[in-house]
Amino acid sequence: MAYYYKEGFFGYNWYFYEIEHVLSFIIPSLSNVAMSFGRRYVKLGSSYKLCGNPIEINKSYSHSHSFSYVHYNYPGDTYFVRVLWSTSITYKYILLGNELVEFSDDMSLPEGSIIMSKQQLSHADLTQITGKYIGVNYDSDGGSSSHTHPLTSRGRDEYYCCTTIGPQNSVSNEIPDRVELYGYEYTGTYDPSKDPLEVGQFLFVRSGSISNLPSNYEEYDLGTKKGLLRFAQTASEILTEGGSETHTHSYDTYRFASGVWGGSYVSPVGDANHMPPYIAVKLVRRVS
Repeated sequence: MAYYYKEGFFGYNWYFYEIEHVLSFIIPSLSNVAMSFGRRYVKLGSSYKLCGNPIEINKSYSHSHSFSYVHYNYPGDTYFVRVLWSTSITYKYILLGNELVEFSDDMSLPEGSIIMSKQQLSHADLTQITGKYIGVNYDSDGGSSSHTHPLTSRGRDEYYCCTTIGPQNSVSNEIPDRVELYGYEYTGTYDPSKDPLEVGQFLFVRSGSISNLPSNYEEYDLGTKKGLLRFAQTASEILTEGGSETHTHSYDTYRFASGVWGGSYVSPVGDANHMPPYIAVKLVRRVS
């Protein structure tokens, strides 16, 4: 609670106000859901904002691809193919609780620690990260803002033989509903006497820095659970996982030649990775 002195109707008086989450940052939790933003994926942005409406735990994101008519001049005629792809996406995710830790200019964290905040933080050893999601329990950074699919088509009927189209590529830019937070990586030297985390609290550390984890921290074994971070709304949801890193496409094609419709000429499209850009982190816990 803070107080300030200002002139009121009856002269100068003391007034009090509450500062909400000032100089604090968000850490993962396996037991608390102290400040949940709902089941949205967490993106480290350059500004804090909420995007989208509340969504279900298995929310799907649909996208489609289309080609303009592709034509080939066959003897005497023109051959057209139109490709329409559609699918339903459920991003791979892991749900964790979250809680607040007080920020201090005099703090120290393990190398590669990732912290999130509703407000900008200023510290000589904090490097801001933008445009990335948090990939929990991955070994290396990955993902992309777009993905491609190989397209190979072929046709055969009583009119023409062995017409081949492809390979072609299509691109989709699919970004899930999200809550954007300020994100930072700690790059300084660790001093346990300045560590703001209490014993038993958790932290994200870049996967590439896990080998330098200090002795008073241990990696928390998540087993095969991994995915983009989503905040839980209740404690019973914590460590829930689901979704997939890949998806397949259904397709519909049409072709006409000399005014005749018919035939299906697109080869089945293989799986494609659709994870958005993420930084790989491991979950660690302070033990002493």
